[in-house]
Amino acid sequence: MATKRLPADQRHEFLLGLARDVIREHGADALTLISLARHAGVTKPITYRHFGTREGLLVELYRQFEDEQTESMNADLVSASESVSETVAIVAASYVDCALSAGAELGWLTPALQTSPKLSTFWKECRARHLSRLGEILTPFTRVTLDLPTLLAMTGAADALSEAATSNAISREEAISTLAATISRLLENHADTQPAESSSRN
Repeated sequence: MATKRLPADQRHEFLLGLARDVIREHGADALTLISLARHAGVTKPITYRHFGTREGLLVELYRQFEDEQTESMNADLVSASESVSETVAIVAASYVDCALSAGAELGWLTPALQTSPKLSTFWKECRARHLSRLGEILTPFTRVTLDLPTLLAMTGAADALSEAATSNAISREEAISTLAATISRLLENHADTQPAESSSRN
């Protein structure tokens, strides 16, 4: 493809796709704006103009993954019933399917976001935003707002099971069903214990 002739927005998406290929094939350490320019067959100023710095490129790559997962989950939730089991199943599937769609590059990219203060801050902001969205989706099925430890337990299980599915240690179906069961159990435990704890503080 003659990337130099592409409109700016199409070239931007094309470069992001190539960046994912580089990470998948060689790891995140191999991805720089110079190596991306070489793979794309463009001059270095073009990749610098699109992303500014390597940090900017990594941020855009992760934001792309995050947007894909959020959009997919939100679209599925629109048609969902008010059943807790259906909602939990959608959340679990969105986690696992996003990881499978992203492939190995997501596993390489995540540690790369811990390599500088700027990237670490970005990662924490993404995590906080994601936890907040998860709380919004699931809190209606409990009698009180989901607390941070419960949300972290859910996302921790999601990360571990998604990674196992990506590496073919377990199947997609096993990952989704186990994650859904884990989230459901955490919701039940939270609903059972939190009201009692709240009343004991009053």
